[in-house]
Amino acid sequence: MKYFKKSELKKSGIDLAKIKTESEDKLVALIAPFYPAEIIYKYSVQDGKNYYKHCTVVIEYEGLLMNVHGSNDNKYRLFCEDVHNLKNIDFGAKNRVQQGLNIPEPNRIGVFTKNKLTQWLEYNKAFYEACKKVNGNNAQSITDFYKSIEGLPVRYWNEKRQGEIVKNGIEFSFQVNENYVSTQIKLHYKAGSSIETFLKLSDNKFIAGE
Repeated sequence: MKYFKKSELKKSGIDLAKIKTESEDKLVALIAPFYPAEIIYKYSVQDGKNYYKHCTVVIEYEGLLMNVHGSNDNKYRLFCEDVHNLKNIDFGAKNRVQQGLNIPEPNRIGVFTKNKLTQWLEYNKAFYEACKKVNGNNAQSITDFYKSIEGLPVRYWNEKRQGEIVKNGIEFSFQVNENYVSTQIKLHYKAGSSIETFLKLSDNKFIAGE
């Protein structure tokens, strides 16, 4: 999902007058004494048009957008918006990163203070940097895999995220996922059930197609 800042809404085609932001405006005012905060407007694109989804309050901290998310009990926590832009790390890997952080997750915020916000901002910065490292390693592994099959007679499909190579009756297939490549090797030929075929197969002398 993409977003616009308020200053960018004129070029978005989204009618700001129809969007109610009273609660978000109040939240910005609560955070403002400690950190600059603003509202961003999230939208999706369908058939070349922008469709508004919802808005949220963010703090920009050291180049990262931190989403201030409230719950029904009026307690707040922060999430790093930029983590969603990392394409080679899935939900499970993010959970493992979170569990491996040296910084414990801060308590949720009831009353905003500079210190409480800073704890959440630093926590999310560390989380993003750790996710970014894993994302980079995964992306490199996928790049290395594609390089390893360059020049081979690969039959691709699903936008080259899946493919197979068949040679001498053996099939090598693969699927490129968000954070890893799964591979499989299996036999790919039909053989009769005669004793001659068995002897050739068992002695590695069978040639597919003969």
